[in-house]
Amino acid sequence: MRVRLLAIVLCLAATASPPGAQTQPPPARADRTVQSGATAVLVDVVVRDRRGQPVTDLAAADFEIYEDGVRQEIGSLTLYAPESAGAPARGAAAAAPPAEPASPSKPAAMEPPPQPVVALVFDRLSQEARAVAHKAALGYLGSAADSQALIGVFAIDLSLVTHQNYTRDAAKLRRAIEGVGTRNHAQGESQSAGAREGGQRAGGGGNPLGVLQGGGQAAAQAAQQGAGAGAADAIAAAMQQRTVETFAALEREHQGLSSINALLALVNGMRAIPGRKSMVVFSEGFGTAANARERFRSLIDTANRANVSIYAMDAAGLRTESTSTETKEAINAAANQMLGRNPTTDVTGTSMTAALERANETARNDPHVVLGQLTDQTGGILIRNTNDLAGGFKRVDQDMRNYYMLSYTPKNEAFDGKFRMISVKVNRPGVEVAARKGYYAVRGGNPTPIMSFEAPALALLEATPVPNAFPVRAAALNFPERDRPGLTSVLVSVPASALTFRTAEDKASYRAEFTVLVRFRGAADDVLAKMSQNYVLTGPMEKLEAVKQGNVLFYREREFEPGVYRMEAVVHDALGDRASVRFATLDRRASNDNALRASTLVLVASGERVTGGDRPAGNPFLVGDMLLYPNLGEPVRKSVSREIGFFVTVYPAKGAKPEARLELVQNERTLAALPLPLDPPDNAGRIQQVGRLPIAAVPAGIYDLRVIITQGAQQIVRSTVIRLVE
Repeated sequence: MRVRLLAIVLCLAATASPPGAQTQPPPARADRTVQSGATAVLVDVVVRDRRGQPVTDLAAADFEIYEDGVRQEIGSLTLYAPESAGAPARGAAAAAPPAEPASPSKPAAMEPPPQPVVALVFDRLSQEARAVAHKAALGYLGSAADSQALIGVFAIDLSLVTHQNYTRDAAKLRRAIEGVGTRNHAQGESQSAGAREGGQRAGGGGNPLGVLQGGGQAAAQAAQQGAGAGAADAIAAAMQQRTVETFAALEREHQGLSSINALLALVNGMRAIPGRKSMVVFSEGFGTAANARERFRSLIDTANRANVSIYAMDAAGLRTESTSTETKEAINAAANQMLGRNPTTDVTGTSMTAALERANETARNDPHVVLGQLTDQTGGILIRNTNDLAGGFKRVDQDMRNYYMLSYTPKNEAFDGKFRMISVKVNRPGVEVAARKGYYAVRGGNPTPIMSFEAPALALLEATPVPNAFPVRAAALNFPERDRPGLTSVLVSVPASALTFRTAEDKASYRAEFTVLVRFRGAADDVLAKMSQNYVLTGPMEKLEAVKQGNVLFYREREFEPGVYRMEAVVHDALGDRASVRFATLDRRASNDNALRASTLVLVASGERVTGGDRPAGNPFLVGDMLLYPNLGEPVRKSVSREIGFFVTVYPAKGAKPEARLELVQNERTLAALPLPLDPPDNAGRIQQVGRLPIAAVPAGIYDLRVIITQGAQQIVRSTVIRLVE
């Protein structure tokens, strides 16, 4: 890589514009107007009587709906029930007309339900559980040539596996279910029982977790004291127990996250289909470790937004050991350990509450707890403690064909991104009500599920005026690579000093938490892409001032089709409840390998030499062994820098060698122009051109830096803004 230092002669007129610098771009909406207005919330509700039969004669006056405890006015009420219940005949695929306003005493308007849609999902299952799920799924299909519902068959292994996309062809569905039943999955066996047994062997009857809690410290003491064979066996058992428990924790974390991600992807794919949809999950349960709980909450919110009710079938059937008993025993064992511990002889080196914390983790990973929460929060049910799952499928089928759709306009008009609880009551004794339990108060559609940390940031993008609490820089830079012509680098920079830092309880460390979120809209104002990250910064207090001197750089890569896109970026400081929003435009022009192409022209703020495994392969800012960091619009101080670095990638077409020149422009006046010699193309056929522009003789002010590239009859102009301050 050669960095060219370009000598520049300035022809400045005496009337040149006065120096100035803009330190913070205004958060303009780029010709976008946000319309405030009412947003209707739809809630699908299933009502059953004491015998478990659907109730289909209710009117608006029979329902009460609450949001965060505040009663809402029902705007419309529609009953979706089979035509045999008295609805006029209509095609199942036809769209229902807009619902009429609800009448307090008149029974709900009736419509035939949209075509039922069911996703059959087989989570990691043991051989016995797989046989139970296989039998139940085939029984649900029956022997008919066509299914009455659109059904898809999926399995969760190391990833999401599609055995059959949605179809009514029963023969294809049977083959897919047979394939799931015979396919060998990467099955992770639960370690809970083995972990308990190991703990009992290690610690003896009176203190089943004592030796395990001792860990390395207890082992060292025993060795120093010349312990006998019995103590050595106990130490070996303790090490084995620790190994088993560590693996079990890591296994739960991995399996829980992959299962939730798979369900999240399926639910998000079902949201475009109208009406109530169902997902049947055959599972033996999965945990919600710390890294999975955020996704778990997003799964519930996404299912509720998509009107997908999740029905979980505990495919373990009649368990030989009750999971609630397992949880109870773990809590009791923890309590016994704490009460029976001898502080002089049972040296543990851990908190006395550690065992109780593990017991709470056992409760969270109880399959009935996790699956029960998932189904309850999405309006489904958990079928458990039975080897006959046919009754569960009957319930799924009835719920899809007999439900009410209520709508209301929230009395709380502030869509602030907070989670709002929904509760539905029916003023009729002896009925059971199933409905979704809430949603994040965010307007508009998003292409991917909403995480809880994203919700406040998304709400801020819709605020009027948008917040502007601290400096933020954002840009979308185009690099039309040969194999990735739509490659766009998305960058957001925020100074760490702008964030809120809190001192931890121990007074020895700091903490900051913030979210960076970027969204792209197309020509029709629809959201086409969303990307984000939640940051938690922690460290010792003596390092805090040094941390505040730096910047946080959010970086993502995305490919876009040709078109003009609006970029919306927000940084939300969670601890300080402050935020800033920025808008930009991405003009992605069509290109091909037979034409001259060029990337965005960027200023270079700094560079970092990277080697070996640290090299980010494919990163467009990697030039040789240097990783360049772009200047996103920050002013350049002449007292600090005597030159400005710039960077552009040229993609020549076949033919003559391209040529380039550099221009410095102010107020549409060309102040200087000089040739820009281009380096030879690299092995990828591109020219990664890096140069340096001396600025000692350039007065402070705002300038345009332009690169004009020509090859034959083709010409490309790339420009960027330079803000010079003294």
